[in-house]
Amino acid sequence: MVEITLAANGELTAIQQLVSPAVYLDHWALRAVSQDATLGGRLTRALETRGGTLVLSWANIAEFPDLDEQAARQAEEFIDRQLPRLFFLRFNPFDVIRSENTLIAGGPPVPPHADLELLRLVVCLRPSGVQPITCIGMLAEVSGRREESTERMRAVFVDWLSSFREEYHEDNEFRALVDQFLRRQVAPRGTSIVLSEVMAGLMRDRSAPITANDALDFFHTIVPVAYCDFVLLDGRWRDQVDRLRVRLRRLRLDFPLATALSGAGAVERLIATLEGS
Repeated sequence: MVEITLAANGELTAIQQLVSPAVYLDHWALRAVSQDATLGGRLTRALETRGGTLVLSWANIAEFPDLDEQAARQAEEFIDRQLPRLFFLRFNPFDVIRSENTLIAGGPPVPPHADLELLRLVVCLRPSGVQPITCIGMLAEVSGRREESTERMRAVFVDWLSSFREEYHEDNEFRALVDQFLRRQVAPRGTSIVLSEVMAGLMRDRSAPITANDALDFFHTIVPVAYCDFVLLDGRWRDQVDRLRVRLRRLRLDFPLATALSGAGAVERLIATLEGS
């Protein structure tokens, strides 16, 4: 939830809070609710009725520059209608985990999962009406600042994970370390758990090629699953989350994990769940 206040000097000050039920939509799901007025309207009303939050990150809006201008505009208009029920989430799990560790060690009480840069970007956009902030123009701003780094990140991810996969299958000590990681974890949030288990699953499965698209799916999964209530993902990544939930249950470990949905009808199931609660 974004709250705007006016400082004494006339400047806008923005803070945000993650309010349940918190919903994160993968890129395909965000497109679906943006382009279908019925689905989009129902989700908007359900979140408003429940007092929930639509969660956004750089990862689930970074692919819009590849689409036509109309699709981007529809997405911006849908996101704009959610104000102030938005939360901007940091997409990089390694950054989030470092911030979590700093907080645990007694550091300043800064939310480790909050993307203040993306929030600042939105606050600086100029609304055309009387509302204090807008999301219209956000996609163009994000793509303009991140397009080059996105392509570089995708290439680095493929090389990085491919190297880890080879090491996992060739180095017995490394494989044992990966496979035992879950049993040693004690933390208030499950970000490191989700990260290690998803990475381990990708390393174990030699049959699935590692592609550039996996980079964004990876970032769609880790932090949203650790911090949100509902996450819509591609099926391969939902399976990873389901397997992790089974492992946690067997080990009697309790971490908050989002309910992951995917496949045909996933958006409808999400909305029906919110409407029926």
